[in-house]
Amino acid sequence: MEINTRISLLEKLIFLLLILIIPVHLIIMVSFNVSSIDYVNFYFITSFVIGIIFILSTVVQLFVKRPYLPLLLGCHQKCSRSFKSIHKYLGICTRCSGIFVGIIITPVISVLPFNKLYVLIGLVPLIIDGSLQKYNKYESNNIKRLITGLLAGPGMVLLIAYYHLYIAKFMIYLLKLIKLT
Repeated sequence: MEINTRISLLEKLIFLLLILIIPVHLIIMVSFNVSSIDYVNFYFITSFVIGIIFILSTVVQLFVKRPYLPLLLGCHQKCSRSFKSIHKYLGICTRCSGIFVGIIITPVISVLPFNKLYVLIGLVPLIIDGSLQKYNKYESNNIKRLITGLLAGPGMVLLIAYYHLYIAKFMIYLLKLIKLT
């Protein structure tokens, strides 16, 4: 009996909607309970939701034998660029493993008081290492891939969080506009 590992368009749309819509709704709901959306920790809300989605997709992936985690990370799944665990390669490459761990620890990072620019700077090593590897004969090793992934995970979540913040601000603006008329 062959297991179907292809992911349908409907499954892809469900994951896209989960990541793009749920944090926006939570940011809007929390902002109505406080005095302003400016006091909402949108980075924490987004990182928490995305972390939960990634963890749940990993658990569900174990039972239904479908590659949800590589879909969420956009992983190429090359065995030569993956860690080996008990004589078997992991389902995602080393860089995506680092990104995954970075995303999972982002809710802890997001409650600390710091300049969010530092998190965005964490994307730079991944961009440099990945670009050099793609466009030159340079071959990165798994340790560099893991470190660049770990640094980039929180930055990727921050970019998504800013997307959610501005969508939430726009939705609140529309709701206030509708209330006025």
